[in-house]
Amino acid sequence: GFAHLSAVLAVVAAAGLFAFSIVPVTSYYDYPASQVQGVSVPSTPSAKITSDSGKTAVVQGTGGAVSKFPLKIDPATNSLMVTTPAGPKTVTVLPESAIANIKASRIMDDVDSAVTSGSLASIRELVQLEEKNGVLAYQINGQKKYKVFGFIPIRLAVSAFVSAESGQIVESQTSLLGKILNKLSF
Repeated sequence: GFAHLSAVLAVVAAAGLFAFSIVPVTSYYDYPASQVQGVSVPSTPSAKITSDSGKTAVVQGTGGAVSKFPLKIDPATNSLMVTTPAGPKTVTVLPESAIANIKASRIMDDVDSAVTSGSLASIRELVQLEEKNGVLAYQINGQKKYKVFGFIPIRLAVSAFVSAESGQIVESQTSLLGKILNKLSF
């Protein structure tokens, strides 16, 4: 009777939570860069281009970005240039600022550093610089912390793209459970 029904409901609830935790949900953002907190033109002297194990990266402070595109600092303008298949693009938001913006927006709490070796492995928060739908962007993977019922801690994976040209969040992806918890948390 009742014991059988409650066991079936518990199994269905557990299966539902598991399904919600793996179903990806993508959010797209479209707002002007002037509304993005902390966007500023970088002071490239603090940024450096480095390479190791066949990978090229731009590094600034504790953050960096690995790029499959050629990187260079334009001596005339002292700006970071990236040569993409669509042509040269200027980076106005460096990786450390993009990571700070994504954390400040509360899309993620911790950044999962890109896997690399050699001297690039010492960079605490290393992300990918790539082109997404014609926009030069940092792919930032990380974790978002939640407290279910206010006391049960869980961490869910989050992925986001932040424009390297404007600093605005282009896209973020989390599980359906993460989306639901985002709506319920305050």
